[in-house]
Amino acid sequence: WNGSIYFTSAGRHTKKSVIGDPRPEAGIAYRGDHFSFNRVGIPALVIKSGTKYIDRDEQWVKENASDYSKNRYHKISDEYLDIYDLSGVVDILEAMYLIGRDVANSEKFPNWYEGKEFKYLRDAHMEEIGR
Repeated sequence: WNGSIYFTSAGRHTKKSVIGDPRPEAGIAYRGDHFSFNRVGIPALVIKSGTKYIDRDEQWVKENASDYSKNRYHKISDEYLDIYDLSGVVDILEAMYLIGRDVANSEKFPNWYEGKEFKYLRDAHMEEIGR
């Protein structure tokens, strides 16, 4: 959706990198909790951790992410581990707040890029309410 300006602004403020989905073929757009919004045309954002950690190299991150996906994701073993460093959560929450604030204060409603499959639903809804 056209929310990249909000992501970019929040990313600059929190000094975080902002990238698009590096693996769209994995289908998170259709499997995430936000899909209930998307399927009725409402753009929803997903913020997740990336592959850069202060004290770890990218290989460590990839190995741990792969292990999590294969062995714990949505399984009974999906629990907190001592290796998790949650200090970056404050930055993520701040970025989410800034994005929400900017969207709420904008006169432009979030919408999908041309050609995206949910755009026609959002356009129809906006037409219904006269926007």
